[in-house]
Amino acid sequence: MDRKTDLHTTIKSLRTQHIAQIVKLQLKSDADLELLENVRDYMKKRAEIEQDYFSRLERLSKQFTQKKYRKLQTRTGERTSIDIDASPSGMASSVATNLATECDDNISVITALSTNTLGTGPAKKGDRLPASVAFNAFHTMIVESEKQAKERGQIADKILTDVVEVIRDFNKDKLLATKKNLDFASKYHHGLALSYEELDKTKAAYDKTARDADIAKKKYDDLAKRPNSALTSLKNMMKGTDTEERLEKLKGKWKNQLRRLADARNEYLVVLEGLNAQQSQYYNADLPSLMKKLDGTFYQTFGKALTTFLNLEESYATTLTQSCQTTHSSVQKINRDKENENFLKEFHPVFVPDPKEFKFEASSNDAGYDVCVDDVTRVVLGQRLSGMLTRENGVKMELEKREKELGGIVQMAQVYTENPSFGNAATPLESKLELESSIDLLRSEHTKLKAQIELLNGLGVEALIPTVEALIPAVSTASLFVGGSSGTPVGVVLHDYQAQASGELTVRAEDNVLVLSSELEGWVRIQKGNEVGMVPFNTVKVGNGPGDSVKQAADVGELCGPQGTEGLRASQQGLMNEAGGSGGNAGSTGNVAAAEMGLGPGPNSRLLRARYDFKGQDETELAFVVGDVIEIIEITDVNSDAWWEGRVVASGRTGTFPVVFTAGWEAVAAATSPASLKREGATRANSETVTSIQLLSDNNNNNNNNNNGDGACTRELIANAPVQKAKALFSYEATCVGELCMEVGDVVTILCKNTGSEAWWEGEGPHGRGQFPVNYVELVDEDGLAMHQISSSVSRPDEWHDSDELVSAECVKHDLVVSSTRKARALYRFEGNAGELTFQVGDLVSVIDSSNTDWWEGFRESDGPSGKGAFPAAYVEMLPLD
Repeated sequence: MDRKTDLHTTIKSLRTQHIAQIVKLQLKSDADLELLENVRDYMKKRAEIEQDYFSRLERLSKQFTQKKYRKLQTRTGERTSIDIDASPSGMASSVATNLATECDDNISVITALSTNTLGTGPAKKGDRLPASVAFNAFHTMIVESEKQAKERGQIADKILTDVVEVIRDFNKDKLLATKKNLDFASKYHHGLALSYEELDKTKAAYDKTARDADIAKKKYDDLAKRPNSALTSLKNMMKGTDTEERLEKLKGKWKNQLRRLADARNEYLVVLEGLNAQQSQYYNADLPSLMKKLDGTFYQTFGKALTTFLNLEESYATTLTQSCQTTHSSVQKINRDKENENFLKEFHPVFVPDPKEFKFEASSNDAGYDVCVDDVTRVVLGQRLSGMLTRENGVKMELEKREKELGGIVQMAQVYTENPSFGNAATPLESKLELESSIDLLRSEHTKLKAQIELLNGLGVEALIPTVEALIPAVSTASLFVGGSSGTPVGVVLHDYQAQASGELTVRAEDNVLVLSSELEGWVRIQKGNEVGMVPFNTVKVGNGPGDSVKQAADVGELCGPQGTEGLRASQQGLMNEAGGSGGNAGSTGNVAAAEMGLGPGPNSRLLRARYDFKGQDETELAFVVGDVIEIIEITDVNSDAWWEGRVVASGRTGTFPVVFTAGWEAVAAATSPASLKREGATRANSETVTSIQLLSDNNNNNNNNNNGDGACTRELIANAPVQKAKALFSYEATCVGELCMEVGDVVTILCKNTGSEAWWEGEGPHGRGQFPVNYVELVDEDGLAMHQISSSVSRPDEWHDSDELVSAECVKHDLVVSSTRKARALYRFEGNAGELTFQVGDLVSVIDSSNTDWWEGFRESDGPSGKGAFPAAYVEMLPLD
């Protein structure tokens, strides 16, 4: 698209065009079948009256000469052989060559789709085809047949076996093939519609991000240009900041918005590239292929049937040689490619060779026109490229599998054709059509992926496959370095997987493993015996529900290998001591190490691990390398493009960093609410001096000292928060210091959910205080009743009366809607998007609004008016009024 256009209008126009394509292809297929059916009727009746000699043959020839064709267009509105003979070129006046003319005729697309091969009513002007060469050949044969008079009875049997039966079988197969191919076209169009919707959403997100960047820049410029007045000084004194600090913060926000704008633009361009490639594949390859499949062997079958008849004529009637030669001349003009060329020329607005490519439309405030690749976006694009390569590999494997299946089915059909006693050749041919359709859909998806991958490769982006060390998420502080505990979910391998890269793990079906991380970018980290590695997330089924067997500490120790649970505790203690360093006494060293590694039992120990190297561009950004442990100081946003403030534990450096470079941030973000972000900001404004070591020290001293700053503020907030309780569904035995033992039925008071891992909470119960796995408990009220039972059984008394009135109003509304609708039946399956109606073949639909010729509005009878939505009119047929 060379100029800026309304994207919504363009997309809707394309979808309308796709619907029109299905209508016209159905029309062409019906016309071919109608023509063949008439030829078959002719031959059958001809064989029956061959013995009746000239009089009956002449009568039959006149009957088919004057026969009207509902699918062909003439000047008078209906097509007959006489009309063809009367025109010098043998062609009727063409249908209108643009969709606007068809719209003027008020022709609904449902007319063509709801009319079967032998429909009872004639098609209107816009739905008829111009006379074809095949039709002219048939007409010539009839005219020449009027000259035949004698000795026709001997060929009657040959006509029945070699022409009539062949056409009957062909028509049956073509009807089935047409239905399957048009269903494939509907699915393909649905896939394109999803890509259009993705483009629309990506464009909207890009525009919004550009506006946000402008707002951030304006705020920074306004403050930078504002003079240092007394009022400004007073505000700074009240907030405990100065103008420079506020400017620096606004500058950081502006910088963050610019990075988000680059990410949004990159996403927009990538989606754009894929859609253009997919659309080009459809119009240049898949649509012509679909049209060829719809035609099948129609032209060969048609020519063969007439040729067979003509050969009989030449064998038994030497006196009719001249007549046969004339008909031969007409038959030899039958050419599928030429016919298809005329068909495309007739309806060129519908079958446009290839729509113009979508072009990137930069927002008015965005100066970039290309994919932005820098130190930050390279990681995001690398992760996306990794996912694309994984999907491309899966598509290639599936394509190879389907193509092998197709080769086997083709061989089977050939054997059945050569040896009918072995089986019916039509059965594998049905499977062949389905496989060819699925292969074309996979190739379309592969074209889209290939275009996006080539775009990123051309920009020097490398696929980033996270290593085992980099994919360690934030977990329970009591099991940060422990490969498993009774709180770690136990999983079962569903199918074999062979490791293909360093850091992956080879597993076999039904292996018992420990799941050490949640799903991340399609991978999970597991432990099998003494081996730890990554496998695709769909390889393992996690068994942690009430119906699954929950492994206790002894089983977990067995899964972890000979080291056992005690060995895991020893390993944990060794790591803590090692982290403490060699300076100072052992006690203080252990505390410092525990604080730095986030092993303290409080909610303040939030740690991340660096997945990739990050080099800060200035002194405000935090530089780190793969494997560094980062303590979170401030969370400003919970999105994937957010920048948080943190401290590298090993060096003590502080600064802002992109969260996408770290592992475990998702769990922290999920446990962080907008309210907690505000509280954290207020706490940081009160005090900037409390460190994680002091927080741990406060916890270890059981809060004996009165602290000012973050610790006191946090405890006050927890004290003022609503008390939540949970009941233990399973027994849990703590495997290290900091975990809470539980028995079935124990009621635990929840003290903190923000432990650094969404799988662990902190609470206090009959056996003390500590952290426990979330999937071992359920939330309850003060009376011990499960929360889901409360929500399902309790109603507000003041809503009962209103709800009765609401039900009555809804009943009246339903009656009004039903009384003003017409019924329609679904001809095809339609998967609707947001605001659209989804239905299956045969569903009854109540049509509310049919004012638009392309899209109607209605609801399924089984769902009622509450489920109404828009749907293409061409996908249903209106039922007659009772």
